[in-house]
Amino acid sequence: MRAFGPAATPHPSALLLAALVAVATPAWSQDFPVEGTSDVGAGASPQGFGASTSVGSGSALRAGADAVGLVELAEPAARAPLTLLQVLDAVVRDAADAQSAVERVIQQEAALRRAWSALLPTLTAGASYSLTCLGGGELGVSCADRTASFIDPDAAERQAQLFEGLASAIEIGAQVEPDPADQQELLDQAAELRASASQIRADAADAKPVVVQAANVLTGSLTLAVPIFNGRAFPLLQNAVAAVDVAKGSGDQVRAALRYSATRAYYAAVTAKKLVALAEQRVASAARHQQATAARVESATQAPLALRRAELDHLRARRELAQARAGHDGAVAALGLVLGRREAFDVVEPGAQPPLPAGNADALIERALAARADVAAQRLAVEIAGRGEVDAWMMFLPSVNLVAAARGTSFTTGFVGDPVIGTVSVSAQLPLYDGGVRYAALKDSASRVREAKIALRALEDRVHAQVRGNLRDVREREAALQLSREAAQVAALAHQQAQATFDAGLGTALDVSDTALAEFLADLELARAELDLALAREGLRYVVGELQRPSSAN
Repeated sequence: MRAFGPAATPHPSALLLAALVAVATPAWSQDFPVEGTSDVGAGASPQGFGASTSVGSGSALRAGADAVGLVELAEPAARAPLTLLQVLDAVVRDAADAQSAVERVIQQEAALRRAWSALLPTLTAGASYSLTCLGGGELGVSCADRTASFIDPDAAERQAQLFEGLASAIEIGAQVEPDPADQQELLDQAAELRASASQIRADAADAKPVVVQAANVLTGSLTLAVPIFNGRAFPLLQNAVAAVDVAKGSGDQVRAALRYSATRAYYAAVTAKKLVALAEQRVASAARHQQATAARVESATQAPLALRRAELDHLRARRELAQARAGHDGAVAALGLVLGRREAFDVVEPGAQPPLPAGNADALIERALAARADVAAQRLAVEIAGRGEVDAWMMFLPSVNLVAAARGTSFTTGFVGDPVIGTVSVSAQLPLYDGGVRYAALKDSASRVREAKIALRALEDRVHAQVRGNLRDVREREAALQLSREAAQVAALAHQQAQATFDAGLGTALDVSDTALAEFLADLELARAELDLALAREGLRYVVGELQRPSSAN
């Protein structure tokens, strides 16, 4: 039995197609789990990630995954190279999810400002103008001031005449008074009465009507309200501060997820480029073998069937090259769609990957729990839920406010002549019965605290499993890469030996064809193993929370 015979080797086109599908499919076509309040992120799931949560509608990442077989970029005159560092810079700047994360931080900062308003004083100014008109009567419609007179001229004249009559009677009595002192006293009283009569006539002449209702009134007000005590404002303010931190942490998680997804996609495009090079080598090798076989057939040292087989191998190699180029273009187009590029570009081999996080599984788990944004966000969610319970208790306490108001008006011809009036008041409100709303809030907030703790515990358990699973995956990929390298070396040596034997006239064209196919498949598996290890290393760094940008050398 031949070691490289057709019965032992799958069809090359099937294996190449499977490799291209695995390599060219964007990393973000898988799901990435996001927990708790940090419902953000995008990208592929590292080994061991079990849950999945969608990121947000309209994500360019998912758009690339949904239409991966339908996207194509315009072909420029020359494809400009795009490094991994440039891709990562562009994706965290231009991706829709990254821009949305920035907007969410702005929104939470605005909500924090609104929360402060419950503790800060408010100053309100107002103004109004009114025109009052009366209808009916002899005048029809009148827009004049409504007045009232409080002094009757006839009554004042009668009172003055009464005083003068009394004064005349007293003067007559004084004339018959023998005592000079008493006589002078009576005359003085008569003089006072006459003076009072004169004053009454003068007051009646000078009296003006009092305006009861002014037709034109302009009024302004200024009100200052200072909250002295509002128990519910404090937990709400703390939650608003925490919400800003959650939004910022979620933004960091989004950018890390975008970098992780873009890194996977870039490595996939690089590997697809390697597959194109391998397919080109196979086409060249099949062409050389076809020429050599044709020469043997002409010299009658090989049967014509061997030439047909060589021609068939050459045709298959050309078809595999076309598939490899299509896969490479699809991988580049999917990546370019995320970056917002309309023209195709070239990818270059990244430099050395950053070192893996040091430490055993337990140490890496502790680092993940301390560094991951989703864990921090879920812990903040527990704190926020706890403040919700405090807010429910604060509903039983009174609220106290200080209110200072000033009012100015143009109506100063009435009973009050001062244009400005000011008031200061302190008000307190104590809820006595609200239909059971406060007790329902207590029950609801306590349940939310328990739910947040359950979610945190589940997330921590998932982090344990993710770190252990990705750490094991790295070890398995390293072992698989070593075996793939050994297999590639053996396949290359076997092909060299078969070619040498064929050139010496001792071997068959079938041996050369089989060993060439085996070498090609071994190289494919080696390229895939290198990709799997690179992605596994990135996955471990991601789940540990230490995914960082590559150095500028990349």
